[in-house]
Amino acid sequence: MLCGLLVIFSLFAGSPAFPILRRQGPEPFVLPVPREGPGPTFDATATRAATGVQIRNAANPDICFDVSDFRAGDFRFNLVPLALRPCDGTIDGQKFDLITKGEHNNVADGTRTLIVSSQQFTCVDRRGNKNDRNRPGLFACGGRAVGDGETTSDQQYFFNKTASLGSGIGFTNVRDAVNNGVGPGNTCITFNRDGFVSNAPCAPPNFTPEQTWVIGETNVEAPVPQPAPSSSASAATTPASSVSSAPSAVTTPVPSTSSAPTPSSVSSTATIPSSTVNPPEKFVLPVPAEGPGPTFDETATRAATSVHIRNPDTNLCFDVSHFRAGDFRFNLVPIALKPCDSAIDGQKFDLITKGAHNNVQDGSRTLIVSSQQFTCVDRRSNRNDRNRPGLFACGGRAAGDGETTADQQFFFNGSAQLSDGIGFPLVRDSVNNGAGPGNQCLTLNRDGFLSNAPCNPSQLAPEQVWVVGDLSGDVPSLPNQPTPSASTSPGLGEPSECPIQAPAVVTVTVTVAEPSATQAPAPSSITVAPESTNAGARQPSATNAPSTEQPEEFVLPVPQEGPGPLLDTTATRAATSVQIRSAAQPDICFDVSDFRAGDFRFNLVPLALGKCDASIAGQKFDLITKGKHNNVQDESRVIIVSAQQLTCVDRRGNKNDRNRPGLFACGGRAVGDGETSFDQQFFFDKTADLSKGIAFPTVRDASNNGVGQGNQCLTLNPDGFLSNAPCSPPNLTPEQTWIIG
Repeated sequence: MLCGLLVIFSLFAGSPAFPILRRQGPEPFVLPVPREGPGPTFDATATRAATGVQIRNAANPDICFDVSDFRAGDFRFNLVPLALRPCDGTIDGQKFDLITKGEHNNVADGTRTLIVSSQQFTCVDRRGNKNDRNRPGLFACGGRAVGDGETTSDQQYFFNKTASLGSGIGFTNVRDAVNNGVGPGNTCITFNRDGFVSNAPCAPPNFTPEQTWVIGETNVEAPVPQPAPSSSASAATTPASSVSSAPSAVTTPVPSTSSAPTPSSVSSTATIPSSTVNPPEKFVLPVPAEGPGPTFDETATRAATSVHIRNPDTNLCFDVSHFRAGDFRFNLVPIALKPCDSAIDGQKFDLITKGAHNNVQDGSRTLIVSSQQFTCVDRRSNRNDRNRPGLFACGGRAAGDGETTADQQFFFNGSAQLSDGIGFPLVRDSVNNGAGPGNQCLTLNRDGFLSNAPCNPSQLAPEQVWVVGDLSGDVPSLPNQPTPSASTSPGLGEPSECPIQAPAVVTVTVTVAEPSATQAPAPSSITVAPESTNAGARQPSATNAPSTEQPEEFVLPVPQEGPGPLLDTTATRAATSVQIRSAAQPDICFDVSDFRAGDFRFNLVPLALGKCDASIAGQKFDLITKGKHNNVQDESRVIIVSAQQLTCVDRRGNKNDRNRPGLFACGGRAVGDGETSFDQQFFFDKTADLSKGIAFPTVRDASNNGVGQGNQCLTLNPDGFLSNAPCSPPNLTPEQTWIIG
């Protein structure tokens, strides 16, 4: 085997040996024909600060970004690890474009850049390394696996367009940035001695040499002469003002990405696919099977009729054209954000300040009603993610016979100038009548769908400002563009590893020596949804199963790859097979019984809050303070492991909302071969009395070792699922206090 490999050590004289193995010649890359969606495409409209250039490290000038090992990604060639290898100007996998404006970078002032593989047309994503999802790798630009995303901050980096690229710059992550990427508290792409880049703390503009990257052609002879895998164009930089034209065939300096039938057939011309898109399906109001169904309210007082609701920063409008993404009544239709087009009926809405479904007489609250479908924007009615807005029958009852619900009301100032932009603060769970911090507003989300996000209505973020009215002359009416389909589960900007078809699950019996609830008998009692002051709170089951159903018995599946979940017999446990109940509502417990709400491996199972029942195996957990997946020796950190499923509570493991907790393979790798992940560790005081209640502050992104302000804790949420919320340990709210046992 060593005959086909060259061990590169000579370039690192005077520094620790860098274990890099290099093949004689990288495999030529051929752009695959996409099975669904547009797939990666060349952005001919983009503004490029640099084209087809190498990115070398200032601390190790002979080391460059390299994505030649594209087969290390998934079947779409997403999740390709971003390697660090000896610079070689003949290797296409070392060529990148810096795009400061384009189809997948909607910041118009050039202050943020994408790093795009000139070979593969995919973007450097801060969490796109298949082997370690906390490290950078390539993913479809826009953040959606099939290539139909728009812009995601996971792929944007702060950029100074006046900087000298040849002198070196830093790449500061936009996601979770502090002070617009300036000063401490930020993370940057960083040289790592294991041969792959990482995200590491940084304090721009003071970058370490390992965080400084020189952009441009190599002036160093390649370490080993290697044949070019394809005809290569010379790497050339272009000024930031250069914008590619968009003819049907665009000449591009990335020759080895042609979708020719064989690797040897390579063209230097990339064909841009047709952008022709069919108009939305015409909506016909269905005949209701029961109840009145949606009807036009002739008695209503309207502040606006059949208007567009547009975000001025992006020129994206509310759009509910994809009504078939809802249920059979066309309730639960997700609210998409699409290019504004005055011809699309699914972009027309009425603002109703008084009427059959809005009983506030003074006009201080409004409904947002689809002029096409006569249903109301409801804060929790996106069928794919019930914590996000969608359309639902006005009044809050599915058959249309409801009256008024706060879930569909938004605070409204009747004297405001709608054409100047307003916010939509939610009435439900509002603070101080919707004034000041602590409220929630309808917010533009970069995944292409509307979300609810914290706001201060007197100081709205640009993503929370909406211009209401007809499309003015200065707002172009754009042709309908491909956007994330609402018929699939939204990724929230998150890359997906799931294959097209899940493998079959094989039933086996697992016998273990440690106490385990895997083979617990079915409960005889009835599972009850958590009580909530929040009207219409969702049942703990993500599949909306009837509450009288007993939980399905869990059987550990045979892993298709990797070890899968295993019982750690070496672990130190602070508690074994215990319930975790809320101090605020002592009859509510962690519950992961609905394991089929996860993916085909039973990862990403949402962490529900169910009625406590000691006979339910999905409510039993182990607290592990030291073990195979928790490498802290002093027991100051704990992982929370399902005693039933042998997977760990992960702060971002809820399939329906990747910003909320759920179960994931311990160690953070989907197939179970991970070691330790901060996303699954929580600060822990081993001297605490568990029966009196403790907190679970997350280790990831913690402040002051989990003490004081600026931290996040596992928190009871009235929608029936666990959330991460700000906390200040040891000063905890009852909703952040959990009784163990």
